[in-house]
Amino acid sequence: MTDNQLSRRAFAGWIAAGAAAPLIVASDAVEAAQASKDVKSPAITERLLELVRQQYPDPRLDDAGIAEIREELEAQIARTARLSGFPLTNADEPAFVFRAHRREEDRR
Repeated sequence: MTDNQLSRRAFAGWIAAGAAAPLIVASDAVEAAQASKDVKSPAITERLLELVRQQYPDPRLDDAGIAEIREELEAQIARTARLSGFPLTNADEPAFVFRAHRREEDRR
């Protein structure tokens, strides 16, 4: 075998390493996101408040208004976290019964 040729085993190793690289990077990103989940809550609230200030630059929006908006945002984030933590499966769905509407004439 010359230096320019690659064995099948080496080629398969290169392919496996290339295929596994995105998975390793993705798992590292998921771990980092889970580790920073607790730290994100205040940062998310502050980012959303800054977004409100940018989209609604009104001089009537004082500190009391910002405090009220902050409370609502924190409550919404807490509700979101609580709902996201509730385990659901594909079998969990609304229980409704479909009944076709029939006219009085058709019921006879």
